Amino acid sequence: MSCNKYNPPTSLEYGRTYPYVAYGQNSASAGSFSKNSTEQWVKAICYQYKNTDLNNTEKKAATAAHEVGHALSLDHKDSQDLQFSIMRTGEKSLKLYAYDKKMLKKKWGK
Repeated sequence: MSCNKYNPPTSLEYGRTYPYVAYGQNSASAGSFSKNSTEQWVKAICYQYKNTDLNNTEKKAATAAHEVGHALSLDHKDSQDLQFSIMRTGEKSLKLYAYDKKMLKKKWGK
């Protein structure tokens, strides 16, 4: 994971993950995959951007955990569960909730 080296494409962006479905193929932004996809990625490149909102260690760690979630093939979820998920967009706390654990088990097994 590359941390705090690059300015974000937009001022509100904290990080981005580029997943690869197969070796030798081009990547795509993690957010472009199907919300119900069971797809597993063979590799991912994660970035955490320089952003003044990431002004303490907990915010940086939570953003890193979120991007690692993308590297593990998790995507953003648009639902009420987002307030209790490391995979919601924007600022978050550094904690894996039941929702996150459920999605990891769904993708990767027990």
